[in-house]
Amino acid sequence: MEGHARSFLASRPAHAAHDRIDASAQRLVYAATAAAWVGCMAIGVGGLILKYPWPHLAAKEPPPVVAERIHVELADNPILTNWQASASPSPAVPQAPEPQPPALDTAEIPPDAPPSIPLAVPSPAIAFAMPQAGRATAGRSRSVGSAHRLVFGAGEGAQPKPEYPRAAILADEQGTVDVRFTVGADGKVTSAQLAVACRWPLLNETAVRAIRDRWRFSPGRTRYYEVSIDFTLSEQ
Repeated sequence: MEGHARSFLASRPAHAAHDRIDASAQRLVYAATAAAWVGCMAIGVGGLILKYPWPHLAAKEPPPVVAERIHVELADNPILTNWQASASPSPAVPQAPEPQPPALDTAEIPPDAPPSIPLAVPSPAIAFAMPQAGRATAGRSRSVGSAHRLVFGAGEGAQPKPEYPRAAILADEQGTVDVRFTVGADGKVTSAQLAVACRWPLLNETAVRAIRDRWRFSPGRTRYYEVSIDFTLSEQ
C-alpha cells in the first residue's frame, strides 16, 4: 500500500505539467481563431468603406471611311440616246383593202310596173301607253261589272279576318290583297282567286284561303264579290 501511495504522489507533478500545456495550447487556438475572425471582419468593412475604381473597357473605334472620287460624264438625254441606239426599224405591215359595199341594182323600172307603197314612219307626236308601276294584277282586270264590291268589316263584308301569318310578321311583310270570289246558292264560297296581288305570296295565299274556307253568306242566288284585305303590322 505504501508503495502505491508513493508512486501516485510521484506522478502528480507530471500530470499537472501536462494539464498546464494543454490549457496553454487551447488558449492559443482560441486566440488565433478570434484573430482570424477579426481580420475577416476588418477586410469586409474595409471593402464596404473604401471605393475602388471600376475597370472600363476601351471603346472600339469604327474603321475610317475611305472615299473614292469617280468621274461621271452626263449626256444630254441618255435614255433617248440608248433607246435610239437599240431600236431597229420595223418592217412595214401591208394594210388590207377596205371592203366595198355591194353595187346597187340600177336596173330600170318598166313603165307598166305597179307603183311602190311608201313605208309609214312613226311620228313622235303619237303617245304610246307605258306600263305603270303598282300592284300586279292576277288573271283578269280588276273592273268586272258583275262583281259586287264589298267593304271588309261592314255589311256582307263583316266576315272573319284572315290570320296574319307568323312568318310574314317576322319578315316584316305587309300589303293589300284584292280577292274575287263566287258564292253559291247555299251561301258557301265555291271559288276564290286573286284579283290584284301584293308582292308577298304568303299574304296572297292566306287571304284567298281564308275567304274560300271560312266566309259564309245567306242562301240565295249565285253571287260574285270582290273585296280588299289589308295586312298591316301596326294592327298586330
